[in-house]
Amino acid sequence: MKRRTVYIIFCGTMVLLFFAVLFIVPDKEFLFKNALGDCSGRAQFMYNALYTDKKEADVVLFGSSRIMNGVYDSAFGKNKILNLGYCRFGRNLDAFFIEEYLKTHQPKKIILEVRSEEGSNSHPLTPFLMPVSKIANDFYTLDGDVISNLYNKWLCNLKFTRSKIFTIEDATVFETKVQYGFWANLTDPDLIAITAKRVEDSLELLTETPQKKMNRNSEFYFEKIKKACDEKNVKLYFLYIPSFGNVYKRPALQKEYLTYATCIIPPDSVFCNSSNFADYNHLNKNGARQLSIWFNNYLESR
Repeated sequence: MKRRTVYIIFCGTMVLLFFAVLFIVPDKEFLFKNALGDCSGRAQFMYNALYTDKKEADVVLFGSSRIMNGVYDSAFGKNKILNLGYCRFGRNLDAFFIEEYLKTHQPKKIILEVRSEEGSNSHPLTPFLMPVSKIANDFYTLDGDVISNLYNKWLCNLKFTRSKIFTIEDATVFETKVQYGFWANLTDPDLIAITAKRVEDSLELLTETPQKKMNRNSEFYFEKIKKACDEKNVKLYFLYIPSFGNVYKRPALQKEYLTYATCIIPPDSVFCNSSNFADYNHLNKNGARQLSIWFNNYLESR
């Protein structure tokens, strides 16, 4: 009986410790430093843009590396543009970055990248940047990664806790003040490979059923993004950035996007020229320049 009581107390203590660590809230600087190895160190730029840089931009861009490599935020047009694209897909991280930015900034417009189809995955950095309360939203959105994300969040918090208990000094300093977020993709394209991929996608288009309904994950985070923009009186736009060849021509869910915001469709010529691409999914400097000139003209006409 005594042994059983000790066992129950021990197990209860472990459970309490687990949840105590899980619900710790590390400071934002620790979280972004913890993600420094991701996206070639772009976490530092994101941290400075979200929390320390007080300069205001008229137009702020969010999305994946497609928008990061695709739109200049300098030297074009009258609008002050800030490119806060970040590698890989995940609407939950898009929403997180937008909400965090709007806490201390007041842009006129927010532009969010959309693609030919809408994914339903959470971003790989979810457990390392987002708080538990936001990660738990993915129980509602039916994200299959929510359990692993919570576990990795616990590991991240444990690392933070150990650094405080053992007073481990962090030598990393956020000091680089990069002004612009456009990141030129200098990869030499394999024209044979990207052309073959375009043919493959064209053949698939003939047989597959287009995406007709927005998934629960994207719907949930688009509603959060729209609400955050409305509360700050910020206009929300979607910018369509397809892969090379623009096989689908328009987003499969364009009608659904229009319930949240205006959908900007750049000219097909930008995406059908192989000399504009660094690889199948990303524009090179030449393609980014063409898209940026068109995009700034579009903004100034509105």
